[in-house]
Amino acid sequence: MAFYNKTFYEKNLQEYLAPDSYDLENKWAADDDFYLELVKGCEGEILDIACGTGRLTRAIAKLGKQVTGLDVMPQMLERAKQLADNEGLNIEWLHLDCRNFELDKTFDWILMTSHGFQHLLTEQDQIDFFTTIKKHLTKNGKLAFETRNLNNKTYGTHKEMKYKRSILNEKNEVIKIFLSTEYDEQTALDQVKFKRVNEATGVVSFSEIYLKYTTQVELNRLLTSCGYEIVHQFGNWKKEAVQVNSPELITICGKDDS
Repeated sequence: MAFYNKTFYEKNLQEYLAPDSYDLENKWAADDDFYLELVKGCEGEILDIACGTGRLTRAIAKLGKQVTGLDVMPQMLERAKQLADNEGLNIEWLHLDCRNFELDKTFDWILMTSHGFQHLLTEQDQIDFFTTIKKHLTKNGKLAFETRNLNNKTYGTHKEMKYKRSILNEKNEVIKIFLSTEYDEQTALDQVKFKRVNEATGVVSFSEIYLKYTTQVELNRLLTSCGYEIVHQFGNWKKEAVQVNSPELITICGKDDS
């Protein structure tokens, strides 16, 4: 699990090769409400990092905001563009790696939602991300993102597949979703494996992702070392303070010019 290279990174994103299925399993939720409310008063430009199929990006555009979506997965961006075009929305979609992109403009808000931050699998990935983002923030611009709280994670407790939930696909067929999880304390990576069973056809599919967990202390140390000032940090989508067992570490930060 400690082995990390380009192939490993691409394998980690295999959950996002099927954007139609992704949208069926991932609907609008409290985190979307949080970020949409966050940028309602923004008069400048907004960048949605790891935008996926653009669920939040399109909602921001519908507020009349100038928003750009960025993602490393072309399949997700293709669906995002199709959905935006169907709704008559003028959104720029960028196929770029969030760790090392270069644009000729800056943004008042940069968002990274849906736990996208946990796909940065090494500390160097995180540093590269923070460094790149800082270059693209306006003087008073803000970065907002979240990561799951390790203390609230029941990692390493079920290496065998367990039933998670069921959804209906576009053909109204029941898809049962199972998952297993194995946490490596040395790398702070959680290997999550999925099994999906189509009850109507019997077709079974498998995929996996790795998620990196970062403690609040580690996260804040990294932000400070990368030249950020933490403006707010919340433990859940109700904007409550971070507690030991809070489900989330939600961070809003800006450049520290002191």
